[in-house]
Amino acid sequence: LRAVSRMSGRPLRLLIVEDSEDDMLLLLWELRRGGYDLVHLKVETRSEMASVLDETEWDLVISDYSLPGFSGLGALALMKERGLDTPFIIVSGNIGEDVAVDAMKAGAHDYVMKRDLSRLVPAADRELREAAVRRARWQAEKELRENEARFRALAANLPGMVFQFQRQRDGTVTMPYVSEGCTRLLGVAPQTLQQDPRMFLDLILPEDRASYDHATNNSALRLTDINWEGRIQLPGGGDLVATARDSFSETDMEGVGFGLGFAILLDRGRNRSAAANGLFTWGGAASTSFWVDPVEDLTVTFFTQLLPSSTYPVRRLLQRSVYQAVVE
Repeated sequence: LRAVSRMSGRPLRLLIVEDSEDDMLLLLWELRRGGYDLVHLKVETRSEMASVLDETEWDLVISDYSLPGFSGLGALALMKERGLDTPFIIVSGNIGEDVAVDAMKAGAHDYVMKRDLSRLVPAADRELREAAVRRARWQAEKELRENEARFRALAANLPGMVFQFQRQRDGTVTMPYVSEGCTRLLGVAPQTLQQDPRMFLDLILPEDRASYDHATNNSALRLTDINWEGRIQLPGGGDLVATARDSFSETDMEGVGFGLGFAILLDRGRNRSAAANGLFTWGGAASTSFWVDPVEDLTVTFFTQLLPSSTYPVRRLLQRSVYQAVVE
């Protein structure tokens, strides 16, 4: 049975699990009197309810506790199987207080006795408000997880490392976040540096330590961001430029000169490239790439969303395939 109210009020999509037509009409009358504009459907069996749950999204489910061949607990189980957090209220006239409490422990949000339907609208109001709060919290947590995933993907594609550094007034140092680039740059796992943040201080060159201490002390006293530029020692005396190149791109940078925002092929032999010297190129985030070959009069642009850029040597393979296809 489906009915649509034309009354002006708060819209509510209502699923009723009930075998009594009269009891259903009493529920509808009470909710309309409470200011709801209803679109409702009544079901009596497990199969009927399963079907409508799969087809339609509901704002509220009201169920009798006991029906011929079905039950309120059975209806609640169907909701759980589908991972639904729709407010579920049991309205019944033949269950005791203990049974009603057990139903709430099983997941029902509230129960109302049919002899006291004056509680129905306040119960529905409360459960709908709390459901809205849960949805908002779930959405906020989902967006937070997505933002964190995007940040980690971005950090993984930056040369060097990204970290969060905190120094308290008493000198205590913590690093709440350290990117995976820490391993490539410093030869130390992020977790190790987080457990002992002072390891980072030991890497600062002695002649830069005084300026570092001044910057961090000033930040702690004024509660402002740290603004410091200094030098650190890499393990084994490594070269920072070479380390950054290897950690940032799958492209071989030997024999390549760099300008602001682009690269030019200077020595095709060292680079092991099929292109001629003078190739103008650059690669962006997510493995995107472009190049201009003035010798072959060739322009290539390649757009993809493969993160991090070092996942697969797609740029090198693309260039090889393009030049193999060039016909003299």
